[in-house]
Amino acid sequence: MHIPFSIINFTPDSFSDGGEFFCESAVYDRISFLKRLGVLYFDIGAQSTAPSNPDVGFNEELYRIKSVLTPSILNLLDNCYISVDTFRPGIIFYVLDLIKNYNLKGILWNDVSGVLCSEVEKYLSYSKNCRYIFCHNNSPSRESTCDHMDFVEDINGPLLVNSVVNYFKVNLDTIASKHYSQIVFDTCFGFSKTASQNYTLINNHHVLEYSIPEIKNWVIGISRKSFLRKLVLEDALLGYDETVFKQSMSLLETYGVYNYFRGNCNYYIRSHMPENFILFNKFDMILST
Repeated sequence: MHIPFSIINFTPDSFSDGGEFFCESAVYDRISFLKRLGVLYFDIGAQSTAPSNPDVGFNEELYRIKSVLTPSILNLLDNCYISVDTFRPGIIFYVLDLIKNYNLKGILWNDVSGVLCSEVEKYLSYSKNCRYIFCHNNSPSRESTCDHMDFVEDINGPLLVNSVVNYFKVNLDTIASKHYSQIVFDTCFGFSKTASQNYTLINNHHVLEYSIPEIKNWVIGISRKSFLRKLVLEDALLGYDETVFKQSMSLLETYGVYNYFRGNCNYYIRSHMPENFILFNKFDMILST
């Protein structure tokens, strides 16, 4: 089964949609439109982790969350899932407390830090409706998450793939095993990885899947990252949205990622919408045949 969910950032500087959804009315209109398309998962973020952007700090990130996650927005998210992209436990616990009086189906903590700690276990123990996205990231601590490109390994090819496999296998024996059904695994394209390493992991995602059959939930991140845009430079004159769609199609068709998806797994397709929504319909058809 594939589960598309849309990214909406409450930031002025995200590489993808910085400044587009920085007020309540813009977010409300976007969610309303996406819900009419059938989207049920919404991934929100208030701290850009692009390498060129600074860490804004806890207080600013919390202020942005509070400014946009208003009662009207939360009521609009009735029967939907919210994914919160943050590496700060304090932010996810604030949102967790905020939504308890609203009719959301569940919450995902999209934690790009790659740090499994006691706060993660506390979060997962809160409710069976809590999900956790565990990312591959070489940053040694939560505090260094925004500096993830300082921790790129000087390896590629099979050595890189094996390194990522071992990263996930080791952590399967720790906190993840205690709440196994609640964990979603993300190779986290772009985090502490060069463009060449990103391509290697995309092209070898099937190796990850078959090397760790215990993992039943994966995230495939297709967003407006610069290394993906390079796949479709010839389409640059077609317009930004068209290029976004073409780059995503290139990712799936050129690298054949969908050919390797196992039928007994859930795949969360994290991207921007609605530019890619036609792609998801095709994606659904491919996986169901």
